[in-house]
Amino acid sequence: MKFKIPVKNKYLSFLLNEVILTVVVVALLLSIYRFWIFHNVSKVAEADNIVVLADKGVAVCDSLCVVDIIQDAESLLSAKDINIDDEARILIVKDRNSFRKRTLHLRSQALGTTIAFFKIVVMMPSDFATKMQMPTEDGFCARPIASVWAHELSHCYQYEKLGFWRFCSTMFFDKWKLEGFADYVAGTSSFNVKQGEAIFIENGEEHAKLTEDKGIWGHTYFYFVSRLRTEYLINCKGVTQEDFWHTSFDETELDDEIRNALKNGSFTLQSDI
Repeated sequence: MKFKIPVKNKYLSFLLNEVILTVVVVALLLSIYRFWIFHNVSKVAEADNIVVLADKGVAVCDSLCVVDIIQDAESLLSAKDINIDDEARILIVKDRNSFRKRTLHLRSQALGTTIAFFKIVVMMPSDFATKMQMPTEDGFCARPIASVWAHELSHCYQYEKLGFWRFCSTMFFDKWKLEGFADYVAGTSSFNVKQGEAIFIENGEEHAKLTEDKGIWGHTYFYFVSRLRTEYLINCKGVTQEDFWHTSFDETELDDEIRNALKNGSFTLQSDI
């Protein structure tokens, strides 16, 4: 039986029972989810408007080391003229099971993910002794923790810049922009750069296989190709960030143009950190 507030006026009844009640229920569910994400965690460090938290029992080095990593991540962001206005939180979970439960990414093998609506970054455990984020699969590249944090924090920036509706639209129709820009800011890729460039330039069976792959390898190669597109447009073609977000690009034509530029040496990815 559906709950209904008894109101005689049909318009007021619709407003109360359909619109306002729906908003209240959604807000309540989001609040419960946010509470679920942050249950049983403790604060590790804070710098500027970035707070780092961790699951109980996670081995994290001293807070000064974490602050250094935050500042390194902020340097990567500021180098690309990115500033996050609102507070962002980075949560380091204890294992893959905790990561999946908190993010609801039940099959994800990602190093981290951003819940942009809440400005929350959820990260897998890191090696703070070396300041490196170790890969989830053999064959992938280890990356500096600051680089991975910068990638995820750039999604918070994207959400602030684009707004809810445009961010969601880009996620569905131009996801390569979101992920390519994030890796452009990070300056690193999980996919080996030389290997990725060779596969991309050849544009053969391996490229087709990875492009169609819905697993972790295809997912990571998609990020790499997205980074290629982003860096080419901004660094080589001089596309402004504003135009990058608001211009539609023919992906096939763009990829062919990048292949030619890679072959003749007029474009190369910026050196990884």
